[in-house]
Amino acid sequence: MNTVIEKQTKQLTDLSNEELVELYREDYSVTPLRILYSRNKQNLSALTEEMMVVLLQNGYTDVKKKLYDLVKINKYKTSDEVLVIMSQDGIEDAKDIISVQYVDFVKRTVLQLKKRGRYNRGDDDDDLIQSGYIGFCKAIRDFKIEKKRPFKIFVQHVIKRHIDSIISRSGNNKLRTLNDAFSYHSPVSKNDSENTFEQLLKSEEYQPEHHLIVEETFWELWETLSETEKCVCWYYSEDYSYEEIGKIVFRDTHPTIEAQIKAVDNTMQRVKTKREDYIETLKKVK
Repeated sequence: MNTVIEKQTKQLTDLSNEELVELYREDYSVTPLRILYSRNKQNLSALTEEMMVVLLQNGYTDVKKKLYDLVKINKYKTSDEVLVIMSQDGIEDAKDIISVQYVDFVKRTVLQLKKRGRYNRGDDDDDLIQSGYIGFCKAIRDFKIEKKRPFKIFVQHVIKRHIDSIISRSGNNKLRTLNDAFSYHSPVSKNDSENTFEQLLKSEEYQPEHHLIVEETFWELWETLSETEKCVCWYYSEDYSYEEIGKIVFRDTHPTIEAQIKAVDNTMQRVKTKREDYIETLKKVK
């Protein structure tokens, strides 16, 4: 006979504390926890740390003090999740311990993001790691133990989200210096990777009908682009893939990866058309 069925055939009140927790983990019914709490509420110290955590995850917040006392007796040898909620409640020892434990994890997470192109031009590793620590602090602040999810997975998600938000804000602000960095020093095209716009400005070999060789005329073209087109162009010049650009620029307006990639492709086609139209205009003027 199945273990769950065997236990359900007994009176729940006859089950031990350990059996009540085990039953809860098997079917996530809150009834065993009600019995567990009711039986021990006058003597919560009789519960193990695991039992207190399960109760806390399900809204029995008055077990916190006993849980914290037990963790302190055990010299903070506890789960990451417990250290985090203790940090949220202002227990500095817990915050210090969890912070030290996650130093290497934050660094690894950030550098992995960098390898995938999630960083701003000009940011060195120290800048990125500092952003990662800010994300880590946000994760401590926002973590909710009642969600029953591992803190390590949650903090990784928050760091990614924080760094993506920095990149997105940087792109959406369209600071002139950022646009300069994109345009002036990037290759003219994939077919002409040897020459940047900066080099073209100093060269007599290129004609206006072939390239935008005057800074003023380049900026005239640049100003015809929409904010979204400028943003997509900048990320593309930094070797971001269409998928990565889509997640950064279009994630709020296009729900699927396929739709985001399509939006990037459509944007690049519009930029190409504007560039071709502008060059044709230059030819006519000349």
